[in-house]
Amino acid sequence: MEISAAAGTLSVEVGGMEEGAAAEVWIYGIARAVPVAVARGENRGRTIVYHNGVRRWLKLGDWRGSPAHWKVPLQDLSGGGVDAAGAALLNLH
Repeated sequence: MEISAAAGTLSVEVGGMEEGAAAEVWIYGIARAVPVAVARGENRGRTIVYHNGVRRWLKLGDWRGSPAHWKVPLQDLSGGGVDAAGAALLNLH
C-alpha cells in the first residue's frame, strides 16, 4: 500500500494480490500531541500529553485483490488537532 499527499488530496494505492483476497481500506487522522487537563484522581491539576492519538477514521472502500486507488480531500480528515494521516488494510478473513 502507498499513501501520498499533494494539492490538498490524500491518495491511497493498493496493489494486486492473489484471487480471493478481501479487505477494507481505511485512512485515519492522527494528532501527534493532545494535551489533556486532568480534573480528578492522583494526577488532578496536571496536564498529560497523549501522543499519536487517532482522531478520525474514514473507510475508503473494499478491496478484493485487484489494484485499486482512492483519493480523498485532506479537509475530510482535518479538525480535532489532526496533523498527520495513515492508512490501514484490514483483512476480512
